[in-house]
Amino acid sequence: MKRLTILLILLLTLTCLLCSCASSDYKEAEALLASGDYVAARTIYENLQASRGGLVQSAGQPQPVQVNYRDCNVKIARCNYLEAEDLLAAGDFASARELYQLLEENGPYEDAAEKIFRCNYLEGEACLEKMDYLHAFALFSALGEWQDAATRTQEAAYALANQFAANENYAEALRYFAKCRGYKQADALMLQCTEPMLQNAQVGDSVFYGVYEQDGNPDNGPEPIEWVVLGKSEDKLCLFSQYILDRMKFGRSHYWEGCSLRIWLNEEFLTASFTEQERARIQPMITSLETHDTVFLLSAEEARGFYASNEARVGYLTAYVNPLNSDEPKEGPWWTRSVSTASNGKGVVIVENDGNVRSAGCAPDVPNEYSKMKVGVRPAICVSISGAVTEEPQNMNLFGFDSNTSLDREPNMWGSTGGGGGKCIVCNGTGSVRYYYGSSDLEAWLDGYDSFTVGPCTSCNGTGKGEDTQ
Repeated sequence: MKRLTILLILLLTLTCLLCSCASSDYKEAEALLASGDYVAARTIYENLQASRGGLVQSAGQPQPVQVNYRDCNVKIARCNYLEAEDLLAAGDFASARELYQLLEENGPYEDAAEKIFRCNYLEGEACLEKMDYLHAFALFSALGEWQDAATRTQEAAYALANQFAANENYAEALRYFAKCRGYKQADALMLQCTEPMLQNAQVGDSVFYGVYEQDGNPDNGPEPIEWVVLGKSEDKLCLFSQYILDRMKFGRSHYWEGCSLRIWLNEEFLTASFTEQERARIQPMITSLETHDTVFLLSAEEARGFYASNEARVGYLTAYVNPLNSDEPKEGPWWTRSVSTASNGKGVVIVENDGNVRSAGCAPDVPNEYSKMKVGVRPAICVSISGAVTEEPQNMNLFGFDSNTSLDREPNMWGSTGGGGGKCIVCNGTGSVRYYYGSSDLEAWLDGYDSFTVGPCTSCNGTGKGEDTQ
């Protein structure tokens, strides 16, 4: 009994000594925190937390429970925050940001989230002063619309693009001029960078012209469009998008002249992707018996003729089109502007994933297969090398093709994009369009039409008037 009593007294004494030591350590940490020695204070708080706190398995609890020694966890966070403040004031933005981010990992802490933005901004300014424009661009673009970060992003991109242009690295220069279009002389300088590419381009070469979102990160601006030179004829280049830039529906009409995709290409895409100076160098081309366009799709005949094999014809998606894109490029089908009247399936001709030109259009066992889904868009344009374009639209026979022969049907009533005279550009002022219901005669009948029929134009609601006169 005496031995047990002595043992208990020893254990109690040891416990008191440990508590006394812990209390002494805690007081030391408090003093260090008050004096501004945050690193030493944090070390003591962390040791106390490790030795006196930690994960404890309690009776009846399925998982260990976190037990804190006094408020050590709070004091550790305070040390991190105050140290980050000192680092920020001293200009060590990277170290300060790391501590603020550590605080935010466990939930919002005071204004740590705002301070992370502040670190990026101030580090970006420092990079600008050191002419480290690439790092500055990355920092400012990550801030989005925070304060004037968008303007600073343009400033960094503009300076970086000029660096690349001075070294005659025009592809990289265009990449960053694209991020700051409309800023200072960026638009004019983009065209200057394009000049050597256009002047020296040969069939099969890649050139950059215009911009479109491709990397899936709209915050850092659009990317230059890469085109492959399909044909060259004296002063003209036939350019075809190297990648599938978007996925769109062709439209209710299966005819190029009346499809909504044609309107989108020659209005929204044309305006958003090219500056006024760039648009002035694009030659309008005859795209069917009745139409001409500034931006168009290849016909089935052209897709076969310009590319000698299915493999060469394969289209690859950008990260914007395929957000789940891995490091390996992903193939996708893409539209042509041709309509097929094959007996085993009527509809728009597409180029499939493997590059095969699917002449049958819609699959006979899947009614309206491609009219109801979004398929890849690979635009084509004809650019003047010298900058001179003719008012008269040119035919694809410049490059060895007749645009009319790829359309196996009779001409009908359609207008050209750009219209004029207040007419609807879809129906050319007639108020009617020709609908096509693919291989599903039942669907056409249920809607009150036969497979090929003239119905009211949905663009102008049957009035025949353009948007400016409605």
